[in-house]
Amino acid sequence: MTTKVQEEAELLGLVGQMLEQGEEAAPTVGPSPDGQVSVASGSDTKVVYAWHTRTGERVPIIVTPQNLAKQFSKKFTDGTKVFSQTPVDPPKRRKLLCYMNPNRDDAETYSQFITEACPKSNLPNEGELRLHMERFHPSEWAAIREERDALERQLTRQDQKQATDAMLKMARASTRGRTATRKRGKEPTNNGD
Repeated sequence: MTTKVQEEAELLGLVGQMLEQGEEAAPTVGPSPDGQVSVASGSDTKVVYAWHTRTGERVPIIVTPQNLAKQFSKKFTDGTKVFSQTPVDPPKRRKLLCYMNPNRDDAETYSQFITEACPKSNLPNEGELRLHMERFHPSEWAAIREERDALERQLTRQDQKQATDAMLKMARASTRGRTATRKRGKEPTNNGD
């Protein structure tokens, strides 16, 4: 049984051999921050941890002496590298607060629905927020949705009323023009005169 130090030394030796053999762009791989370099099945197969450049996540890469450099030279279609040897800052993701969190910017909008404050403040997107509300605050979520639906129906009615009023106004204006022409003694024609 080998120790982690021995495994890391083997991995560093592997990279050194690759450099001596002329493998270009072979990374210098050192021990991972938490010392998790492990041997996978097969004597030449190793697991190396790298960081995905788009997500910032630490991911295991299964490598052999033949493909270590190849793995670290992989690129996205835009030319950026897929993996990094050093930790990468993940893209900034917005963190949404639960509707029941009193620290929300629009907390006063939802204050009437809050029965118990919820500390959840790290929801990554609207879908996760909806799922959180369905799972942990079902009655409050139902009340919020009901109020949103009522507001949407009211706005739809207002839009329909405005459209109807505009059509009536156009019809009255059209009718007034015909009436004024008839009073002057002229009959309207359909040929545009």
